[in-house]
Amino acid sequence: MKESRWDESKADITSGGGKDATPGCRIKMLPNSLSEGGFGAEADIEAGQEYEIDFDMKFHSTFSWSGGGKFGFGFKIGQGNKTGCRPAWDGNGGSIRLVWIASKDRIFLRPYVYHFHQPNECGDNFGKTYPTSDNLVKGKWYHVHMYAKSNTGNEMNGWLQIVINETPLINQTIQWTANDEFRQINALTFMTFRGGSSEKYMAPTTDYVYYDNFVMKKIS
Repeated sequence: MKESRWDESKADITSGGGKDATPGCRIKMLPNSLSEGGFGAEADIEAGQEYEIDFDMKFHSTFSWSGGGKFGFGFKIGQGNKTGCRPAWDGNGGSIRLVWIASKDRIFLRPYVYHFHQPNECGDNFGKTYPTSDNLVKGKWYHVHMYAKSNTGNEMNGWLQIVINETPLINQTIQWTANDEFRQINALTFMTFRGGSSEKYMAPTTDYVYYDNFVMKKIS
């Protein structure tokens, strides 16, 4: 296990806290804090070309949205560019994560992806949001499916798919890397924290995000 913001005091297995009133995982985020007040972990997985993951998640019924943050499971490819707005333009790595965003008009989920052709320094969202027009609902379970396929050489023959509650958020070809030495999917991430780096992402409350039914599969 590669530990980044690993803190067992912020992770609980809760009786009846899962999607079907079965035991589930509850992650705590501390008040007036950003990433240091949340939870994060990375685990090495068997290197491969194709992986998929599924999980259920929900925000607590009294959750404070603040400006947004990172949540849920994801993958790293190669050297795994994913943080601090370090673009993947060197061709040696990429990553897939999800974020929630609370804008002036709406509260939604969106992709946060580092890849060779990303247009800006920070993670690419491809202009996609879930839901497309309505708001996220506190206390509602959302099912997330992710599929990633690594590309070869300098080709646009990789793939990225994210589906939320059976609604495709993104499903397209992608070039993750430009270096075959670093093209394979090799790490699983699990993040739940606020931010961004500015105070607009902070909240004065202790808040919780719930997870259940995690399944990961290596396809090839």
